[in-house]
Amino acid sequence: MYERRIKSYLDFLLKVQMSYNFCKIIDLKHEDVNNRPKKLKAYVGPGNNSAMIKGLLKRRFWWTIVEERTEDCHFVWTQIKIN
Repeated sequence: MYERRIKSYLDFLLKVQMSYNFCKIIDLKHEDVNNRPKKLKAYVGPGNNSAMIKGLLKRRFWWTIVEERTEDCHFVWTQIKIN
């Protein structure tokens, strides 16, 4: 199922690129030790429209939302507080 979604998404990206006369090969294959597709990790902190960001990331099947911020997170969304 995951491989089919990736292929469909890449096909969509290719069509969009061709409509703008632009072409770049995109490789979304991230594999773990067992050659299974690896999902990207995202940390979304509280505040700063966090509910919206979490909702958007949940729609993308290749993202996984983690509860704690770690070094291997691919995307971090936090609130900046400037006094």
